[in-house]
Amino acid sequence: MVAAIVEVEDEVDGRKAADRLANDWENRDWVPVSPSPVWARAAVIRFGEIMAEQPSIFQASMKRADKGASTLSPRPFQGILECLQNADDLGAQQLRVAFRNRGRPELLIVHDGEPVTFANVGAMMIPWLSTKDGDADAAGRFGIGQRTLNALGGPIELHASPFHLVMDTDGPRPCDPESDVPRVYDGSRRDTMLVIPLSPKVTSEAIAGAVGELSAESLIFLTSIRELTYNDLEDPACNLRFTVEVEHVHQGSVDFDGTPTEVAVHDVRVVAGATSGLAPSFRRYSIRRPVPAGEARANKETGATTPLGICAPLTGGRPRGLYDRMPLPMPTGLLIGLNAQFDPDAARSTLIPNDWNLARMKDLGRLVGWAALDAFARETAIGWTHVPLASEAGGEDDWIDAAA
Repeated sequence: MVAAIVEVEDEVDGRKAADRLANDWENRDWVPVSPSPVWARAAVIRFGEIMAEQPSIFQASMKRADKGASTLSPRPFQGILECLQNADDLGAQQLRVAFRNRGRPELLIVHDGEPVTFANVGAMMIPWLSTKDGDADAAGRFGIGQRTLNALGGPIELHASPFHLVMDTDGPRPCDPESDVPRVYDGSRRDTMLVIPLSPKVTSEAIAGAVGELSAESLIFLTSIRELTYNDLEDPACNLRFTVEVEHVHQGSVDFDGTPTEVAVHDVRVVAGATSGLAPSFRRYSIRRPVPAGEARANKETGATTPLGICAPLTGGRPRGLYDRMPLPMPTGLLIGLNAQFDPDAARSTLIPNDWNLARMKDLGRLVGWAALDAFARETAIGWTHVPLASEAGGEDDWIDAAA
């Protein structure tokens, strides 16, 4: 009897929570971290009802935006990269990508970061809505970025205990929880898993190719993720695993506008998933550059400091490019990687030609010079890997033009 009363109360509270979230989005501090399954299911049902109650014009707009997300990027597997960024924002250690076929081919994307809350569910359902608007360090686009997965199929299912739902264009609807998937998904750990029913044109080979293209080098500038895996549950011979280790080397200080700024120097080693005989390793330099007065990002929160970083190859070097924590599809023709909190376009295919990006390029030039001198002072052979010489691949004109 007591249990039944509690369930009724949880159902009422869950429905009330959906109304509260919908009508007071800016105030989300009250959202519980660990609601009961009954609360979560009731909240999802009521949120779906709220979306269905919207006037036709707003429903049509959301559906068009949802469809537009599937063509937001010219790269069909951009959604995997977006999930990697979102998982890193949530402090995940791993991102696990998998393929299975249970009568229909499915893509599974799983991370072990902070548990999903009802506020996250709301942001996933409404295009261009984000729980991370006030977080200057967040790189991912929690709602619209994830919806680029629609280019691969759908509708997307979310399994993040106690939330289990289908993200349909008409609104969320609850579904049965997924069973654990060995080496991929563990519901008791509160892993977050997306299940995407795939369109016929998307093959397991194509997914493996996309993960392989990301490789361990996509992890170099990430905050927390150290492992990226691909599991083909139909053919384990196709599995991939990319892992890096990060080791602190020393500290330094570089001057920006008369302000000494601490430099953290780390070695990043690829310990699994090297694409050649010699496992790559990199010397990474990271700073938090104070943001000068009057500078601001486009459509993103601007913090008091902004992260910058470079990585120089110590072994297994090849052209890197630009990073916004994750690699951007913009080859620089240089043998060093350049990381900054850039302002990319909506598709993350190029940089917006604005003052913020130009200033970050200048900051990176300052950091590259400091790092090269620091490396030469410590070991001449390493120093030469820090000199930003162009590789045979070329491409330097492209990124210079983009930043100008």
